[in-house]
Amino acid sequence: VCYHDPTETHVVALGARMAVIREKNLVPGATFLRHPYYRAFPTPPREFRAVAYSRLDWDKHTHTIVAANELARNKVAIFGAENRLFTNHKLPDGWRANYHGAMPADLRAGADVAARGALAVDLSVIRGDGGGTQYTHLEAFDAGTPLVLHAGWEPAGDLAAACTTVATAEDLAALLDSGVTPGTNAA
Repeated sequence: VCYHDPTETHVVALGARMAVIREKNLVPGATFLRHPYYRAFPTPPREFRAVAYSRLDWDKHTHTIVAANELARNKVAIFGAENRLFTNHKLPDGWRANYHGAMPADLRAGADVAARGALAVDLSVIRGDGGGTQYTHLEAFDAGTPLVLHAGWEPAGDLAAACTTVATAEDLAALLDSGVTPGTNAA
């Protein structure tokens, strides 16, 4: 049995052999397997300083990205499906200036969007999850786009070596305006 994240452990039969796809192994005795992901395409020219491409929601810390955009000269272009309860109650007026709409229903959409930025920003922090890769991370690697994660994700292993972490909107704004693009990620 292979599971994606700790919230799925309730479906596993006792005594089953288990595999996990996160190096931060949360299941004793499980075997670590790398995410099954294959590079989609070569990297095109960059259009934005940074892109974020997950749903707009509390656990994705979209509010932190929006706050960084208010502080920084260079902005994060935001893509993703809107949780309107979140956007109407948590985000300030004017946040849509950097919103580029929902993601297309296309398997390559994440990597396509990641390829449009010099940085890929994923500030997800999900209770009981974290440490290893999500598909947004793999899509950034596929696009050759350096990855910026929230420090609360607690990246481990290869992921920790292949990303930069930030903890606050101020940290992200400083990185956006530094002109420095962290090292190229290795898949």
